[in-house]
Amino acid sequence: MCGLAGSLLSPDCSISALARVKEIFIANLLANEERGREATGVAACGFDGTFFVEKAAVPAHVFVKSEPFRRFMAQAIDTQTAIILGHTRDPTKGTTRNNLNNHPIIVGSTVGIHNGVISNDDEIFGELGQESAPAQRLGAVDSEAIMALFDRVTVIDDLHGFIQGVQGAVQLLAGSFTTLFFNTAAPQRLVCLRYDNPISSFFDIRLQTFFFSSRYLFLRKTFGRAAIARPMSARTGFIYEASSLAEYGGTPLAQFDL
Repeated sequence: MCGLAGSLLSPDCSISALARVKEIFIANLLANEERGREATGVAACGFDGTFFVEKAAVPAHVFVKSEPFRRFMAQAIDTQTAIILGHTRDPTKGTTRNNLNNHPIIVGSTVGIHNGVISNDDEIFGELGQESAPAQRLGAVDSEAIMALFDRVTVIDDLHGFIQGVQGAVQLLAGSFTTLFFNTAAPQRLVCLRYDNPISSFFDIRLQTFFFSSRYLFLRKTFGRAAIARPMSARTGFIYEASSLAEYGGTPLAQFDL
């Protein structure tokens, strides 16, 4: 059991709203500490594809007080930021002492976070290792197999083709997962795949930001009755784009079966 926290920011998010988004992101990370206390990590991606990652084998309440995290929040998140991800880890495979096993996981151009257990990660890397451009496994965590498969989805610009690629990758996974990830080739696109593990979301029109959390109660306490909603559907993929938030609000740009 791990905790996921995420924010997707519209280009219309103001400087004053950004300050509040930062506060909520930190609170979201802390609220998810009860789901994983062994490691904490964050990532941010700008509209130009520049991304930053910071992580450490400490609980969230220690992590958010650290100098690396304060530097991350000051340098990585500004009005050009599209996506912020956070993860609190309860490890099932791969020691937290090796930071490559801690989330966010980076494979090529793909950066993501995962809650769940993949049982065939070794087999996936064995098969990828036999390809003409074999994937190099950097850590030991099962989540790396997810990002390795998604990084092999080469159709990025065509949304329909991208969805087909993601669906094909999911078919190769055995186990449980909910994941949030982005590809720096499409830096304002955030993909949420909920196979079975919990995740909830809420779009705040005032902040022009979409929030994701493994803890529905956090969203409910933060945003009040406006956050009352049905959980995100299981075995379903959702695609959101920062530049479309003003138009689509809480409605995904695309939704598809897993």
